Amino acid sequence: MIWRLIKWGVLIALVLSFVAIGWALATVRADRPVEYGDITEHFKYGSIGSEPGVSLLAAVGGVLPPY
Repeated sequence: MIWRLIKWGVLIALVLSFVAIGWALATVRADRPVEYGDITEHFKYGSIGSEPGVSLLAAVGGVLPPY
Protein backbone atom coordinates (compact mmCIF):
# COMPACT_ATOMS: atom_id res chain seq x y z
CA MET A 1 0.00 0.00 0.00
CA ILE A 2 2.70 2.49 0.98
CA TRP A 3 4.80 1.56 -2.08
CA ARG A 4 1.92 2.42 -4.37
CA LEU A 5 1.69 5.89 -2.82
CA ILE A 6 5.44 6.36 -3.16
CA LYS A 7 5.34 5.32 -6.83
CA TRP A 8 2.49 7.75 -7.58
CA GLY A 9 4.27 10.53 -5.70
CA VAL A 10 7.47 9.99 -7.67
CA LEU A 11 5.54 9.84 -10.95
CA ILE A 12 3.69 13.08 -10.20
CA ALA A 13 6.95 14.78 -9.16
CA LEU A 14 8.65 13.70 -12.41
CA VAL A 15 5.77 14.91 -14.58
CA LEU A 16 5.63 18.26 -12.79
CA SER A 17 9.40 18.71 -13.07
CA PHE A 18 9.33 17.95 -16.82
CA VAL A 19 6.52 20.47 -17.30
CA ALA A 20 8.40 23.10 -15.28
CA ILE A 21 11.63 22.51 -17.21
CA GLY A 22 9.79 22.72 -20.53
CA TRP A 23 8.07 25.94 -19.51
CA ALA A 24 11.36 27.46 -18.32
CA LEU A 25 13.17 26.57 -21.55
CA ALA A 26 10.33 27.94 -23.68
CA THR A 27 10.29 31.18 -21.68
CA VAL A 28 14.05 31.69 -21.76
CA ARG A 29 14.39 31.00 -25.50
CA ALA A 30 11.30 33.02 -26.58
CA ASP A 31 13.04 36.41 -26.96
CA ARG A 32 12.69 37.30 -30.65
CA PRO A 33 12.87 40.77 -32.23
CA VAL A 34 9.78 42.29 -33.81
CA GLU A 35 10.09 42.93 -37.54
CA TYR A 36 8.21 45.97 -38.86
CA GLY A 37 7.24 46.21 -42.53
CA ASP A 38 7.31 50.00 -42.63
CA ILE A 39 10.47 51.99 -41.84
CA THR A 40 8.38 54.62 -40.04
CA GLU A 41 6.93 52.01 -37.66
CA HIS A 42 10.40 50.64 -37.07
CA PHE A 43 11.66 54.14 -36.28
CA LYS A 44 8.79 54.79 -33.83
CA TYR A 45 8.60 51.40 -32.10
CA GLY A 46 11.76 49.50 -33.05
CA SER A 47 14.60 48.44 -30.82
CA ILE A 48 17.88 50.31 -30.70
CA GLY A 49 19.63 47.18 -29.41
CA SER A 50 20.65 48.50 -26.00
CA GLU A 51 18.11 46.68 -23.84
CA PRO A 52 19.20 43.48 -22.11
CA GLY A 53 16.27 41.43 -23.44
CA VAL A 54 14.50 38.56 -21.74
CA SER A 55 16.70 35.66 -22.80
CA LEU A 56 19.29 34.73 -20.20
CA LEU A 57 21.24 32.57 -22.64
CA ALA A 58 21.62 35.22 -25.36
CA ALA A 59 21.22 38.69 -23.88
CA VAL A 60 20.63 41.45 -26.45
CA GLY A 61 23.03 44.35 -26.04
CA GLY A 62 24.74 43.10 -22.90
CA VAL A 63 23.68 42.99 -19.30
CA LEU A 64 23.82 46.68 -18.33
CA PRO A 65 22.08 49.65 -19.99
CA PRO A 66 24.23 52.12 -21.93
CA TYR A 67 25.67 55.22 -20.28
